[in-house]
Amino acid sequence: MESKNPEHDKFKLFLKKNSYYLIMAVCVMVVVGMIAVAIITSNDVTPEPIIETPDDTLPITDDITNETDEPAGPSTPEEPITPELPVVFLLPVANGSVVRNYTMTSPIMWKTLGHFAVHDGIDFSGDADLDVLAVLDGEVSDKTYDLLNGHVVKIDHGGGLITIYGSLSEPSVEIGQSLRAGQKIATISDSASSELELGKHLHFAVYLNDEAIDPYVYLPLGDK
Repeated sequence: MESKNPEHDKFKLFLKKNSYYLIMAVCVMVVVGMIAVAIITSNDVTPEPIIETPDDTLPITDDITNETDEPAGPSTPEEPITPELPVVFLLPVANGSVVRNYTMTSPIMWKTLGHFAVHDGIDFSGDADLDVLAVLDGEVSDKTYDLLNGHVVKIDHGGGLITIYGSLSEPSVEIGQSLRAGQKIATISDSASSELELGKHLHFAVYLNDEAIDPYVYLPLGDK
């Protein structure tokens, strides 16, 4: 009995002859599908960021050269540094005796005035006609007289260094006059009424930048 649908019969015959290959194809498709699902699933996991080292990062080494260093080459020897010599005064009087010392931290008794006060210099006594001498080269910056301090001469030696000579006789120098170390200024006197108990003497003080300095710092060693 002939089939009424020859095309259907051909399709059935095709399936019968090629069923093995069709099954294999289906299996391959299933495997491919599973692999695709696995790949898609794995793509859902966010990978950890990878920190890359910049290309311009320099390796760490023990020998790091400062960019500001000068290039190596023959060095020029520096000139030797010559320390400044300390200022050393001549004595303001020859053959004088110290009758009152410098004391700016411990007040002492001033008998003439009847009170305690500090003393900004050294008092030298001696013969009545004992000469008072400039201790260092300088220029007379002031010459005054008042009852308490008597005749006073100030000499400016530069660099803020000033020497003061008080209780003088009438000075033989003038303001603006240049003096050499050892040059006579006056003679000792009792013109300073604040120190009458000392008799004729020289009140000698040293100021550096307007601050009283112990004169022994500048006097020759062993003169104290």
